[in-house]
Amino acid sequence: MGRILIFTGEGKGKTPAAVGQAVRVAGHGMNAGWISFLKCRERFNAGEYSVLEDLDIEINTT
Repeated sequence: MGRILIFTGEGKGKTPAAVGQAVRVAGHGMNAGWISFLKCRERFNAGEYSVLEDLDIEINTT
């Protein structure tokens, strides 16, 4: 059974909430993926990418 979570809206907190969910899933031994819209890895060397890579979570940006 799969699940897709979408975090949208104005203001802060969407990225930390999404990272927290991905870390939680990976911590339970399940597979997690990450899709980030409008945050190009080359332009934003964000710390969340390092955490997700350390947990072998696949990252896709558009």
